[in-house]
Amino acid sequence: MLSDFGVATPLGQSGASTDGLVRGTPPYMSPEQATGKALDARSDLYSLGVVFFRMLTGALPFADGRESAGRVPSLPTQLAPFDGVMRKLLAQAPDERFRSGAELIAELDEMRGQDLVPSAVVKAEPIATAEIDVAVAARPSRIGLSASPTRRQRRSALLVLGSLAVAAVAIGASYFATQPSGLQRTLTYAGLIEDPEVVGAWQEAQALRSDPNQSLGVVVAAYQRVLASDSEHVDAKAGIEAAMRQWKQDAATSLDEGDYGTAEAKLDDLAAIAPGDAELTALLDRLDDIRQAQGLLADTRRLVTRAGLSHVPSVDAAIVTYKEVLRLMPNNPEAIAALDEIAVHYGGLAQRDASAQDVAAAMANFQRAVAASETFENVESVRATISEAEALQAEIDTMLQQAAQLREAGALIDPPGANAAEIYRRVLATKPEDAIALQGLSEVSAQVLTTFRELLQAGRLDEARIALDRAVASRIDAVPIASMQDAFETELDNIAAVERLIAEAEELYAQGYVTTGPSAEDNVVARLREALRLDADNADARRLLSVAATRLAQVAEDAHDAGMVEEGLLYLDLALTVTPGISRWRELRERRQAELAAGMR
Repeated sequence: MLSDFGVATPLGQSGASTDGLVRGTPPYMSPEQATGKALDARSDLYSLGVVFFRMLTGALPFADGRESAGRVPSLPTQLAPFDGVMRKLLAQAPDERFRSGAELIAELDEMRGQDLVPSAVVKAEPIATAEIDVAVAARPSRIGLSASPTRRQRRSALLVLGSLAVAAVAIGASYFATQPSGLQRTLTYAGLIEDPEVVGAWQEAQALRSDPNQSLGVVVAAYQRVLASDSEHVDAKAGIEAAMRQWKQDAATSLDEGDYGTAEAKLDDLAAIAPGDAELTALLDRLDDIRQAQGLLADTRRLVTRAGLSHVPSVDAAIVTYKEVLRLMPNNPEAIAALDEIAVHYGGLAQRDASAQDVAAAMANFQRAVAASETFENVESVRATISEAEALQAEIDTMLQQAAQLREAGALIDPPGANAAEIYRRVLATKPEDAIALQGLSEVSAQVLTTFRELLQAGRLDEARIALDRAVASRIDAVPIASMQDAFETELDNIAAVERLIAEAEELYAQGYVTTGPSAEDNVVARLREALRLDADNADARRLLSVAATRLAQVAEDAHDAGMVEEGLLYLDLALTVTPGISRWRELRERRQAELAAGMR
């Protein structure tokens, strides 16, 4: 039979008649035909897909026409292998469909070759015993879903089902003929067919997983609906892990490509599902570093533009900031280019000063150039010019003596421009192998690191931050600076963690979870112990721990007054475990223990 889907049009037209109306039967029309767009073979394939869907199910995929078209409905359980074909045939965008009839035929042939085409029989009559025997002996393999242990165990019921088949059919044939849902439940339990609820949930989860517009929360929730019906569904568990892994990869790729908005959205999705994940934390830290680096770049760009390269204080600040950008965001092209520009500029000034025998000025400018970039163009040529200056050694001797005096005075990294570290660096820029300067800088670095750690241990974070900034600006050795930066960031993380733990402990206290809770760590005492591990002298944690112990002691008293002597002793023991130094509680416990022993006698 020849059938027309309304795509036949006069030559020179594209799906529209001369009166401007689109011709065709609406439920079978492709989206592009319905909107009067240009048509090709893929429009025919869409219409063919509607016919296939109706052949398989007896219904149209979009019953209300194009207005309700959206995600392709899933096929019945026994036809699930055709779902992929139907999604491609009925895709809204032509580019997502089969490109030709030959491509469709090839996919159908592949399904047949892999024995994926279902062999299903729909019965409206009572089931005969012989049919059950055949079904048990030659049960079709499960399609699309991996078997779970619980269902494998159910298959042992087939032996019982076979022996009871005659009685079951005799008693229930007429019932099952009129109650297909009862038959379906029986066959599902026996393992002869897949649970329709699980299949439907699985197909929905897979469809959502393949939709790039869905959030991770939606995808994970869909897989969790599968697990709600089958807690041991292997593929659903793997689907959740694969989705989270893909989200992490997408976030990392977006960070690499500079698409920070997409990266942030992906990471927010992940944080809602698995907030404590280590990989997620690393990605969030990386995004924070990038955001911070972008802010520093913008500020420094404005500073240098306004002040110019000749304004030494602004340039010195810019060098430090650009270096910090590269620490947060390695290989940032803008920071690298800006530092190279500064280096070339001050390298040129240093060469000019050296040629004029102004050694002090040449060394100062060259040290600034090397601070910006140790590998700028002509760096060795400029160094050679300075080294050839007649007064160089005398100037170096003077600078080394000045640095020693500053060390004795405690001016290790302060004030800017007149401290021991910067003078040693100036010498080493021109003469990298100078032993006195190398040793002097090493001593300065060790002293600065010790002082910084003392400030950090004393909780003087503002002073520690200033010391770190000055160490970076004066360019002490790289290893101590890295150690200081790591220690400072760890301390900030610990402070934030302690604040969070105390807040959680206060909430748990309000809920009554003093020593026990929903899990081993979900109680006041556990949270406060962890807070004190990070900050042993935290006053808020110690105060709340004392409050918790007092509450336990009060519960112990209430239990004793109510005649629950043993329970009272238990809570008193808990109170003493939390704060063992309370002598009155210990004395009270001894008296109660003696009373209990006397009563038992």
